[in-house]
Amino acid sequence: MKNNKNTSKNRRKFLSWKYFVFITIIIIGLVSFFILKNDNLQTVKVDYREIISGFDSKALVIRNEKTYEAPISGELKILLNEGKRAPYGEKIAVIQNQEEEYNIYTKEPGIISYAFDGLEEKLKYGNITPQILSNYENHERDYHQYISGNQVQKGEKLYRNINNYEQYLLIKVNKEKAERFAVGEVVFIDKNTEQQESKLTKANIKKIYKHNDNNYLLINLDNYIEMWNNTR
Repeated sequence: MKNNKNTSKNRRKFLSWKYFVFITIIIIGLVSFFILKNDNLQTVKVDYREIISGFDSKALVIRNEKTYEAPISGELKILLNEGKRAPYGEKIAVIQNQEEEYNIYTKEPGIISYAFDGLEEKLKYGNITPQILSNYENHERDYHQYISGNQVQKGEKLYRNINNYEQYLLIKVNKEKAERFAVGEVVFIDKNTEQQESKLTKANIKKIYKHNDNNYLLINLDNYIEMWNNTR
């Protein structure tokens, strides 16, 4: 049975840290930040040479991933659970029918997922086209996920192999916000919701796109966030 989920984009707090000055100034800056972290948009002046700013924004999760098709039709038996890492050559599943049994082995290391949203070929690093930017808020997900016991058809997408060393966020911003940042700049992402404790993830500005009257920041996360495996 295939499970459907509604399209969703998580709100993520986007924070920037510039010009480390002195330890005492940094401490003052951190205190000011946590006092005012509930503001949607804030600029805290700690020193003339140090500015901390942040804003809330929706983002698209961009992954480096490959999809692999079922080599035969039959009943799927999953051996490696959803979202687990696997090395090259590990047996992760078996497909059986009345005539044969086919073992599925990984063709490269990475995180294994049996879930798809139909955007794997569009929303990936190296494929950020003007069309992708134009449709930023209108990417429709066709989500489904295989579980053990499902019937699969030859040629259908069977699993994804996700590169857990690369994960990006594509964030739409206005010109004023875009001018605050530069390619290569270190930023911090708050990956949790407003109801949860803040946990900052270090990242950097990989690229800044300009399209029509909008700007888009491509953010490269330092650490892979597994909770976003099946999120856009």
